[in-house]
Amino acid sequence: MQKDIGLKEIVQFIKLTLRPFYKYVSVMFISGIVWAIDLSLRPYLFKIILNTVSEVPPDGIVAALKFPVIAYISIMLFLTISYRLYDFFIEASLLPLWRAHILQVSFNQIMEHDYTFFQRTLSGTIAAKMYDLTGSIPDIFQIVIDKFINRMFAILFILYTLWSVGNVFALMTAIWVGIFIVFSTIGGKKLRYYANQAGAQNSLLTGSIVDIFSNISTVWIFSAVIYEKMMFKRGSQKVCSFVQQGEMLRFYLWLFVGITFLILQACSLYFLVQKRAMNLITVGDFSLIMTLNSSLANFIWDLARDFSQFSKHWGRITQSLSMLHEKSELVMIANPQKLEVTNGEIKFDEIQFYFRGSEALFQNKTILIPGGQKVGLVGTSGSGKSTFVNLILRLYDVKSGHVFIDGQDIKTVTLESLRDSIVVVPQEPALFHRSVAENIAYGKPESSMEEIQEAAKKAHIHDTIMRLPNGYDTIIGEHGFKPSGGEKQRIAIARSHLERGGKIFILDEVTSQLDPQNEASVLQDLRQHMKGKTTLIIAHRFSTLLYVDRILVFHQGKIVEDGTHEELLALNGFYRNLWNTQKEGLFHDVS
Repeated sequence: MQKDIGLKEIVQFIKLTLRPFYKYVSVMFISGIVWAIDLSLRPYLFKIILNTVSEVPPDGIVAALKFPVIAYISIMLFLTISYRLYDFFIEASLLPLWRAHILQVSFNQIMEHDYTFFQRTLSGTIAAKMYDLTGSIPDIFQIVIDKFINRMFAILFILYTLWSVGNVFALMTAIWVGIFIVFSTIGGKKLRYYANQAGAQNSLLTGSIVDIFSNISTVWIFSAVIYEKMMFKRGSQKVCSFVQQGEMLRFYLWLFVGITFLILQACSLYFLVQKRAMNLITVGDFSLIMTLNSSLANFIWDLARDFSQFSKHWGRITQSLSMLHEKSELVMIANPQKLEVTNGEIKFDEIQFYFRGSEALFQNKTILIPGGQKVGLVGTSGSGKSTFVNLILRLYDVKSGHVFIDGQDIKTVTLESLRDSIVVVPQEPALFHRSVAENIAYGKPESSMEEIQEAAKKAHIHDTIMRLPNGYDTIIGEHGFKPSGGEKQRIAIARSHLERGGKIFILDEVTSQLDPQNEASVLQDLRQHMKGKTTLIIAHRFSTLLYVDRILVFHQGKIVEDGTHEELLALNGFYRNLWNTQKEGLFHDVS
């Protein structure tokens, strides 16, 4: 369930990711204050220079201008050095490190999400939102520090300087700034709404792009190119609509700011002419007021554009953090213990489980699987076989009751130690875009090449690998090596031979994509590998169940029969029907 994200959550995340880099923040503040002071100080020095030129006799100008000119040049030198230091400490040092750290923190938090999160969220959307954070958080932080806060200081210095010339100029400018802030705040709420909606739609659009391209063969096979183009166009139009509405609102805000500034300029000119006519201000004062008004107008215009960018980044951040802070359906306890597996006994104790919005699959079910027992799981699709083993892996939590391994409730142990104790060969093995060797050694990265090759030989995939352009160093997906279903299965089986410490095996349709000859060889090697280990085998090929100690028959979320192959046949029940159907070549279950 996604969480509503507000200012508190955004500030907390920024503080979390910025913690290693606090020393750089002081550089940003100091640079900003220097800039804010300079915005008023240089025009003030220029006023002194102008007054001196207009009032001091020609023979005394050089002596009179010595101090203000040296001060002016010194300030320029100091500012040049300050800005270059800012570039070094912030642009070259902080931002690259901070973006990398944000990406790492985001990745770490995403990896802690539960299985259901990844089932319902497109991988492209996850990646897009992670990169939105790496771009938007540093940018919004710079906008707040370098633009909003520092410009507020600049406005205060400008108002003070204007007050020194005449309080009417300070009051008019303060009123104009106040109007700008009020209208920007009112419009900002609507701008953030449009930005949030645009960010959400854009993330969905990015996710759909990855989803379509990942399944491009399916798109072609079903002649769905035109349909996908139409759906993509609808998605992009939604993004465009929200962006356009936001831009129109910004246009009206900027138009209002521009008109009110012209009014400010006209009023300032009126009072300047009046005061100059009465000899109440100098030529330098005249120049100072006009220069400060122009400077103020320029950075207020910039501030309006910055506010636009702020709204966009705010929308992206709230969308991304709502994903990062999504509440897990797994209930984690404080200080979980490490799972210690000795026999591999598995016990379901009065468990109840159901998917959200669905009927219960298991109702108050109790079952014991002694350590070392080989158990086959059979039943039609959706009968609960895969869910049964997923509860052991704690991909889902039971709604009530307990799952024990060697007497330890799996809710009280670390997920890492639980899953380290279980070796899984899935029905549809996932291979990474890495070398064949890395894929085989994924469960035990420290494996030697000799161990990797030995595992491949046991899975009957070694000869195929050796024929590849770079052998075990061949990157899967490159050089035309796109493993077939059977090759993927054998690589996954090879991986299982290397996984460390596993005393419980789960094999999900492990030979479903192998030909009969390879199936017999692989099963023989697997039987040797599984000796003395608790093994759960999900199978629709009943040939893989001939060597198990026991068979559990699933039907509509219930275990309806339990016994050996011979005992179940003698019952003449559900299992017997499945067996007879398969013998006739009609039973094709895919869990």
